Amino acid sequence: MMHNRPEQEVIQTFEEIREAFAKNVIKLDNLNLKYTVSIGLCIDFGESLEQMMKFSDVSLYEAKEKGRNKVIMYEGII
Repeated sequence: MMHNRPEQEVIQTFEEIREAFAKNVIKLDNLNLKYTVSIGLCIDFGESLEQMMKFSDVSLYEAKEKGRNKVIMYEGII
């Protein structure tokens, strides 16, 4: 999906996805349910897909620790 895209373009795309979730409201009877998403990204090819998924997961937990509703790019050394 994001192969060979500049890092800023990838981040912007996922920011737009995050914002779309944040603007959405689920109406259920008399309730208006709002929700957000946190997204962890890794765009550098690592040794394996599993390693990239691990780095994305690290970024996801960082997003949650920083207050949720964020997009965080993995910045470690691969």
